[in-house]
Amino acid sequence: MNKGILSVIIKSLLVGIGISGIIATYFAAGYMSRGTTFLYFTIQSNITIVSITALYLADAIGVLFGRKSINNQILLHVKFCFTVAITITFIVFITLLAPLVGASYFFSYSNFSLHIIVPLLAIADFILFDTNLKITKISFLAGTIMPIYYFFFFLIGRLFNFTYLNGEIAPYFFLNYEKYGWFTVSKDGLGVFYWVIILLAFAAGLGLLFLLLMKLRQKKQLQ
Repeated sequence: MNKGILSVIIKSLLVGIGISGIIATYFAAGYMSRGTTFLYFTIQSNITIVSITALYLADAIGVLFGRKSINNQILLHVKFCFTVAITITFIVFITLLAPLVGASYFFSYSNFSLHIIVPLLAIADFILFDTNLKITKISFLAGTIMPIYYFFFFLIGRLFNFTYLNGEIAPYFFLNYEKYGWFTVSKDGLGVFYWVIILLAFAAGLGLLFLLLMKLRQKKQLQ
């Protein structure tokens, strides 16, 4: 298959499934809980990856009709940042959250689309088509931007007494400082501070992995 057509197909699927998944998640929540939908990292990471991919989808379609492609390094690093974020959504859900949810929710369209399908499409899109990314020594740090932003978003939300589904004070158990504390290490679990450090280190490592894969792709293109 022509690479340009494949690019349009993958990006179209990501944008279409992402938008429909966000809408499905919004309406799946109870009427009084719909406002909290957009407070979750899952939704925010999906909105950001869908938005930047929609921009590159328009670009990919334009290339098919002979227009010159966008080659903006700032935009490519933004896309890289959002790709790492949506991959974190996928991995954290599969490893930490999936065991806590029932089968009916796990296989629901709203969950499966945003936690699994969109992240996998985003990973494929980045590795296959973002080969013009110019990698620097600090490029991997772009992968930590969304987690850092979300942590401060959560803290600001607490100042305004944001609550989440079922009245919880935190969107995810590893941010629940009332239950686990900040610096606690006990049989009940780690404190929030340690979870934040672990997740930031993981985001940086994930960024390094993506950039390694990108370097391999770039070397292959030069051969």
